[in-house]
Amino acid sequence: MLNELTKDFLDDFSVEVTPKVFKKNIHLIQKLPNKTHIYITHIDGLQTSEIINTAKKITDLGFIPVPHIAARQIENKRSLENLLKAYKNESGVSEALLIAGSTDKIYGDFESSIDLIQTGLFDSSFKCIYFAGHPEGNRDIEASRINLKDSLGLKSNFSDITDAKVVLTTQFCFDEQKILDWENLLIKDGINLPIHIGVAGPTKLTNLMRYSIDCGVGPSIKILEDNISGVGKLLTNYSPNIFLNALASKISLNKNTNIQKVHFYPFGGIKELLNLYN
Repeated sequence: MLNELTKDFLDDFSVEVTPKVFKKNIHLIQKLPNKTHIYITHIDGLQTSEIINTAKKITDLGFIPVPHIAARQIENKRSLENLLKAYKNESGVSEALLIAGSTDKIYGDFESSIDLIQTGLFDSSFKCIYFAGHPEGNRDIEASRINLKDSLGLKSNFSDITDAKVVLTTQFCFDEQKILDWENLLIKDGINLPIHIGVAGPTKLTNLMRYSIDCGVGPSIKILEDNISGVGKLLTNYSPNIFLNALASKISLNKNTNIQKVHFYPFGGIKELLNLYN
């Protein structure tokens, strides 16, 4: 059960969906608080038109769409410019998450989110730009031409150029202390960006294990492995309650924390997520 401190910490959380999950669960999503930020995942092979249409529906429902803009799936600067115009004119998008993308294949001129911001197209006209944060590291970034530390430094510098607020939204993790250690390391490196902590929503442990492996979750995945030991536990559902209570408690002890809110990855479990915070 969530304690009162954690419930306060969950105020103004955001949530992530695919267009398919949004369409399937729209009757449940309508129960989310007004102005909830809803991220729209850009899975490899998904048509951009599906994301634009989903963003429009999210706007029409009174929520705030935050589409993923995946660098490796964009051909060139002109294509990017046209995409941003479509988001703005057709869907009312004013916030976006910039990522490299889920594929190793580079479709056009861009490899990473750094390449996107270097076009200058995100210097204005956006209220908020989100970048991915990785408390447990990221193999794709570490293998690219720009290492993880330098990448975060460039994103921090970008916050001084753009009119938009710049935020780090993290991959989900199961070790609250690892998150806090990561935040302290950022501060030590002079990176003082607001942080939204990614949290896995309620789901079956076996499903979450699969998602965790697919998403490249690091050493904290052992916390899940320790919970799956024997046939009797294979159908056990995961709840983030213990993790959230521990995280909120530790954050409350630090008045200078940059951690501001929670971003939920519900993995299709919208109903279970609604039951969690209600």
